Amino acid sequence: MQRRQVLKPMLKRCDWNTLGLDILKNVVFQVDFAEKKLNVLKELPDSNRPNPIRRLSPGHITIPLALGDKSTDVLYDTGSDATLIDSQFIENNSKLFSLVRSEDGFDAHWNRIPSKVYKTPTLKVGNLKMKDVEMAAFDFGSFMREKMEGAPIILGNNVITKGKWSFDLEKNQWALEVY
Repeated sequence: MQRRQVLKPMLKRCDWNTLGLDILKNVVFQVDFAEKKLNVLKELPDSNRPNPIRRLSPGHITIPLALGDKSTDVLYDTGSDATLIDSQFIENNSKLFSLVRSEDGFDAHWNRIPSKVYKTPTLKVGNLKMKDVEMAAFDFGSFMREKMEGAPIILGNNVITKGKWSFDLEKNQWALEVY
C-alpha cells in the first residue's frame, strides 16, 4: 500500500489547526492517532473489511455502532474528547446503561453543561470491541436531534483513539485497524 502523509496541516479559517472533510472528500485518507498522522491512501487497506458511512446533510460522517443488542448510527467526531449520548436515548434503552456519576461538562463554546456519566457493558464499532465505555449524557434537544438526523451518540476520542481509521468518502466506506 502506497501512502503519502500530511503532517500538521493548517488552514486559516479558525484559530485552531484544522483539516476538514470539505478538503478530504476527494481522497482516501487514514487518521492514525498512535503516530499522530493523517495519511492519504490510494484505497482502503486490504486488511480491513469496509463498512458503510451515512453522511448527514451538513456532510458529517455517521457510522454504525452496537451497544449490546441495540444498533444505531453515531456521529464520528475527532473534536469531542468524550463520547456524548442523548439522555433521551438512555431513557429509551435504560437496560444498556448504568449510572457512574454526575458532573459538569462543557460544550464547544465552553458553556457549562450539567450531565450524567453512564457506562455501557459492551460497545462494538467495526472490529473494535470495548467494555465499560463511559459516555456523558445530556438532553440533545430538538434542534440538535434534527441536525444529527437520528444519530443519538457523538463518538468521541475515548473510543476513536483506539484505532487507525480509514475513510473513502466517494464510496461512502470506512475501515478500522484496532491498535
